[in-house]
Amino acid sequence: MSLVLTSCGGATGSSALPAASTAAVSPSEVTSPEPSTDVSGLAGRIVFVRGDPEAEEPATYTVNPDGSDEQQLFFDGPSEFPRWSPDGTEIHINCCDDGMAAHFVDTTTGDLRTLPQPASKLEAFCGGAWSPDGERIACEAFGVDDQGLNGIYSIRASAGGGLRRITSNPDGDDIPADYSPDGIQLLFLRSNDDGTSGLFVTNLDGSGLQRVSPPDLQVDTVAA
Repeated sequence: MSLVLTSCGGATGSSALPAASTAAVSPSEVTSPEPSTDVSGLAGRIVFVRGDPEAEEPATYTVNPDGSDEQQLFFDGPSEFPRWSPDGTEIHINCCDDGMAAHFVDTTTGDLRTLPQPASKLEAFCGGAWSPDGERIACEAFGVDDQGLNGIYSIRASAGGGLRRITSNPDGDDIPADYSPDGIQLLFLRSNDDGTSGLFVTNLDGSGLQRVSPPDLQVDTVAA
């Protein structure tokens, strides 16, 4: 796993590390984590975003590694932050502003598939990180009326549901970056309301939380 970081200098002070919890979501909405297996994607193409100076909107494309056969992936409005599924059959994109939790484009047909919000108490943005087996996707989420629900969750990639809480950050925003190759940990960016930020790793049950970026490094974005 390789990472691209954007930093804007040193942070002051240390950020609080709230423990992960499932207490704020009902037991019927949360299931226990299961181990995942390692599956490699075989798509053989590169996905990227290009800014269109005329439309002033980003668009997603795929291309062969040698630059041939460039194709636009999605045509119905702007799209960005694409991410291949592990098996190469779908690409997650941010698009549409339709209130859905996740959007996937079939790489063969071009059809768009969406997932609904996983819980009425959450506003979730899912798909930035796939588990290695492709079974689950991680979500940046916020409580609709309760900041205590802020944190990272995961849902089933196939049809949504199976909501599991991974982190809790009532005083800020946790953004999933990538699963570890063995699927048992998650790398994420934590930004707090006091302006501090950094990269962290956690087990999928919220245990073992640790900061992996230097304490004085302010990290603004991360792309895996």
